[in-house]
Amino acid sequence: MKASALVVAELRNGRTVLTDLRSEAPMALRETGLREALPLGAMQRLSMLGSAAGPVGGDELTMTVRVGAGASLSVEAVAATMVFPATDGAVSKQRLEIVVEADGYLRWAGQPLLVIEGGNHEQTISIRLEEGAQLDFLDEVALGRTGELPGRLDAHLRVERNGTPLIDQRQVYDPASPAWKSTAGAGAFRHVRHHLVVGHRAESVVVAVVEAVTAARFPLAEDAELAITLGVDRCAGAD
Repeated sequence: MKASALVVAELRNGRTVLTDLRSEAPMALRETGLREALPLGAMQRLSMLGSAAGPVGGDELTMTVRVGAGASLSVEAVAATMVFPATDGAVSKQRLEIVVEADGYLRWAGQPLLVIEGGNHEQTISIRLEEGAQLDFLDEVALGRTGELPGRLDAHLRVERNGTPLIDQRQVYDPASPAWKSTAGAGAFRHVRHHLVVGHRAESVVVAVVEAVTAARFPLAEDAELAITLGVDRCAGAD
């Protein structure tokens, strides 16, 4: 199955409005009013829902989000996304394409992507930021259900600002790999969280390790940083 979704948020008469909103199953998008986010003031709020099971092996899903110049948009997932295997082992593909135009702001609060045992999934996230654009982007991955191995996940994240890459990262989580349980893979951790912020002063490199959580913060520019947290479960890795 192939399905697509489109979101366009633009600044009209001093307020952000959704000028285009479309989605096909298993993706569903719902406008949920304004969200107060000082010092930005009220921003348009959008919820992501699942209207059917998926993605399933063989599916190809694409979501495109465009935040116009000066507009502010908050996109929040309501629940985790579960990736199901196909009987023939086919790969499922999910692509997210985001453009934030000059002085626009996007807050993206994703819920975990859960690739269950036997699944084979490719996730591609491409983000383009123009001059003065700000971003607060949260992406989470859950590696399998309790008591099960996960499926295979090939995750690629690329962010550009003014045509220059801020980050281009690819990570493959594959329990069939010899490196799966080593530090080259996820080790003993089952939950991985990426939090990318652009438009705020970056902190120094910070690495924290406790029994259930390992976390590191990486400055990408003076006003951009990526924080990566690995936890044995979501509760441990959520902060």
